[in-house]
Amino acid sequence: MDAVRSQVGKRMQCPACWQIFRIRELQAVESQPVSPPPTPAPEAPATGHPEKLLPDADAAVDRTFLSRRRTEIGETVLVCLAHEQKLNPLVVAPLISGIAGVALRDAKLQLGTGMGILAEGVDAARAKHLVEALAGLGIEAFALPSDAAPGAPSKLPFVCIDAAAESGLHVQVTPEGAARSFPWSAMVAGICTVGELPVVPGTGVEVDRLMPGLLGLGAPVRTSRGRGTIQELSSRLIFREASGNVCVLAVQARRIRYSYLGDRQLTGTRQNFALFLADVMKWAGRAFLPQGFRAAAGGDIANARRVQDATRAANYLRWALCCAIARGLLAPD
Repeated sequence: MDAVRSQVGKRMQCPACWQIFRIRELQAVESQPVSPPPTPAPEAPATGHPEKLLPDADAAVDRTFLSRRRTEIGETVLVCLAHEQKLNPLVVAPLISGIAGVALRDAKLQLGTGMGILAEGVDAARAKHLVEALAGLGIEAFALPSDAAPGAPSKLPFVCIDAAAESGLHVQVTPEGAARSFPWSAMVAGICTVGELPVVPGTGVEVDRLMPGLLGLGAPVRTSRGRGTIQELSSRLIFREASGNVCVLAVQARRIRYSYLGDRQLTGTRQNFALFLADVMKWAGRAFLPQGFRAAAGGDIANARRVQDATRAANYLRWALCCAIARGLLAPD
């Protein structure tokens, strides 16, 4: 203490916060008597009336926090396009950023990779405002509660598609020949995509020109698109099973027995695949089928939705499921 008194009036810098203090301030604080801590009162024994006991303060805070979080989570929504539509990111991204309260860079990224999902985790009031603002631009959108948004559907393994007939989608599920049929009434959505894949040396040409004998078996539809990439046409057909589970069949053009087409079968895989999609569209009339699917079914493969990576492909499938949910197609019968 004598050493401290000898430094009274001088300045000292705190090594933690770098604040300058006078030693006399420390001395004044140090010289104040310190009161001993109060002795805690003994806990009152239980009286047999638990309703009269005070609740634990920490527990009450935790319950309030969890309740508030549940409310916030329940009120957050996704904002999705109601149908496929080309958007101007220079106009739409600033709108989403300003209303949804996200960074402009994130809004642009969501537009590029969301594949129809415009915003996620938005509170209900902002989402309603965003949907109305988009409608003012001629863009039809809807909001879906986050807790109602679909997860990834289970993928059903299969060998090939036997037929898309009026009686249902007939599938060979095992190499031994076991078959399964899916009724069209259980189909809730379908998408058609053109994926860009890395070129394998020696295959950067149209498969249609290689072996015409493979066409009826569904050879891959691959078309050269410059150096380094090729295209592959495929579809995802989404069904709701009797158990309520949602499953998806990933149908590549090469995994269809086009002989079921009979006299309608053509010489090119793309043409036959378009006929298969047209059959699906004909029989699964209640399912949500976006414009890209309908264009491909009409033979306009160029307008099928292009996906550059697995993230976009998964988001496109998720968007289609959100549209099906918004239309009540996954509601219990």
